[in-house]
Amino acid sequence: MNAPAEQGSSPVQSAGIPAKITGIVFWGLVVIGLLLTAIINHYIEDALHFERELSITAATGSIDEMMESHAGEPLDSFHSEIDEWRNRFKFDALTVTLTDESVTLGNITSDLNETKRTFYTRIPVDDETPDLLRSGTITIYQAPLAAVVGDYRKNILIGMVGLFLVFGMLLQFILKRIISIPFMHMVDTARSFVKGQEDLRFDDKRQDEFGFLGTFINQALDHLTDQQLKLESALERQHEVEKDLEKEKDLAETTLYSITDAVITIDGNSNIEFLNPAGERMTGWSIEHARFKDIEKILDLRKSKQDKRIELPIHRDTDKDPSLETVKGTAVLTSRDGMYKSVEYSVAPTLDHTGRTMGSVIVLQDLTEAQELAQQLVYQATHDGLTGLINRNEFDNRIQSLLENTKKIGAGTHALLYMDLDQFKMVNDSCGHIAGDEMLRQLSERIREHIGKSDTLARLGGDEFGVLLEDSTVHRAEFVANRLREEVEDFRFSWNDKSFGLGVSIGLVSIDINTDSKDDLLSMADRACYAAKDAGRNRVRVFQPNDLEMLRRHKDTEWVSRIHNAIDEDTLLIAAQPIVPINPERKMGEIFEILIRMQGIDGKT
Repeated sequence: MNAPAEQGSSPVQSAGIPAKITGIVFWGLVVIGLLLTAIINHYIEDALHFERELSITAATGSIDEMMESHAGEPLDSFHSEIDEWRNRFKFDALTVTLTDESVTLGNITSDLNETKRTFYTRIPVDDETPDLLRSGTITIYQAPLAAVVGDYRKNILIGMVGLFLVFGMLLQFILKRIISIPFMHMVDTARSFVKGQEDLRFDDKRQDEFGFLGTFINQALDHLTDQQLKLESALERQHEVEKDLEKEKDLAETTLYSITDAVITIDGNSNIEFLNPAGERMTGWSIEHARFKDIEKILDLRKSKQDKRIELPIHRDTDKDPSLETVKGTAVLTSRDGMYKSVEYSVAPTLDHTGRTMGSVIVLQDLTEAQELAQQLVYQATHDGLTGLINRNEFDNRIQSLLENTKKIGAGTHALLYMDLDQFKMVNDSCGHIAGDEMLRQLSERIREHIGKSDTLARLGGDEFGVLLEDSTVHRAEFVANRLREEVEDFRFSWNDKSFGLGVSIGLVSIDINTDSKDDLLSMADRACYAAKDAGRNRVRVFQPNDLEMLRRHKDTEWVSRIHNAIDEDTLLIAAQPIVPINPERKMGEIFEILIRMQGIDGKT
C-alpha cells in the first residue's frame, strides 16, 4: 500500500517550493522597482530641466533688476552679488556682459553647457532726456543635463539595490519562518509516512493555514488508515474465501471426476463446455473431441431404440422467461460406438448472479445395472431357484389374474393341473438331495417341452408342480395331463450307476366364471391330486364336487386345518382324570387319562 520513497531525495530538494515563492516575489519586486526607477528618472529629468529653466529665468531677472536699480555703476561693483546669484542657483560658471564690461565667475570648462540670455537695462539721464537703454548678456555654464540625470540614476539604482537586498533577505527570513520550516516539517512527515511510519501525523496545533491544512490531512490520513485496515481485512477475508472456494472447486471437480453419473454442462448456444469421465464412458466421446460441439451431435436419447430422439429442454441465453424446474425422465442412450444403455436423465438451467440463464447442466444416471439387478430380483422373486420355473407366489398371482379376467369378460374356460411326483422320496433317501435336485431339474425341462406357449408351468414346492392351461376345456386339459403323466412315467433318471423311474399323480380342476376364489381352486386341485394317489398313484383325477372320496378327503383336510389353527391360537383344552383299580387293595400308583378338547367358534368344546 505504501509507495517507496526515493533514496536520493533531500531536504534541499524539498525546499524548492518556498525558494521558488521567494524568488518569484523578489524578482517581481525587482521588475516593479525597475519600472518605478524608470518613471522616477523620467520625472527627475523633467524636473531638472524645468528647474534649470526656472533658475536661468530667475537669475536673469534678478541680475537685470539689480542692474537697473543701480544704473550707471560699473559692472565690477556687482561682483559679489552676481557670485551670490551663481551659488544660489548652483551654476558652474556665470558671465555677465554689459556693453563693453564683462564679469566672469566660476570655472568654465569645455564639457559645460552654455545658455545665453539677453537683458535690457534703462539708465536715466535727466528729467528732460529720455532714459538710455543698454543691452546686456548673461551666459550661464552648467553641467550637461544627461550627466546630472545619470548621477541621479546611479544613486537611485544603488539605493534600490540596497533596498531590494535588504528587503529580499528580510522576505526570505520571513518566508522561511512562515512557509519553509512548517512546509519542510510537513514534507519530512510525509516522507516518513510513505516509508512506513503510518502513526506519524502533521502538526495541527498551529493557528494558521498550516495548522488547518495539518488537521485536514490528519483526518484524511486517519480515514485512509482506517480504510486501509478495512481493505486489508477485506482482502484477508477475500483470500480466505478464495481459498475456501478453491477447496470447494477442487472438491467439486474431484466429486465430478469420481461419481458414476455423467455430468455434461452446455452454454447458452447448446455447445458442450464440460464432460466428466463418467460422461465420456457413457457417450463414447472424450472431452477433447466433444468440447464446443452441439449437444445434439453428442447426446442421443430415445424412449426406446426405435423411437425418435428426445428433444431436451435446453436453456439458452436468449430465454427471457425460462423454466427453472429440473426436467427428469428415463431413456435409452446410444453411445458413439453404438452401445445402448438405459439411463435416467435430468436437465436443469445454470444461472449467473443476476438470475439470467447461461446454459444447462445434464446429468445421466446409468440404469443398466440397476435394471438388470431389478430384473434379477424380480426373476428371483417369481421363479424357483432350482428349476427356473415360476414359483408358488407368482403362480398364485397368475391364477388370481386369470380368475379376475374371466369374471370381468364373463366367459372363458381354463384348467388347473396339480401334480405330485410319486416315489420321489426314494431318490432323496438312496442318493441324497443333490441327486434329487438334479432329477427335478431334468424332469422340469421335459415337462416344459410338452406344454403350450400360453400355458404356465410352476414348481409349487418340493416335488409338487402346477400347470395353468388357459382357454382349455376339461377334455383338452385331461389329454394334456395324461401326456405329462406318460412323459414322467417314461422318464429315467440315472445317478451313480442307479436308475430310477417315477410316476405322478395329477389333480385336474376346471376354471370358469363360477370359480369362487384362488384358494378354493387350489384346494379342489389338491383334493383331486390326493384322490389320484389314494386310487393307486400315477393317474389323473378330475375334480368332481359330488365325489365321496373327495368329500372325505376335503373333510379330513378341514380337520387338519382346524387342528393347526387351534394349536396356533392356543384353543386346545387339556383335561386329566385319574385311573383307579377296581380292587382297592391293588397298588398301581397314580395313573391318569389325558383328554384334549378343541373349542369351537362358539367357544364350546
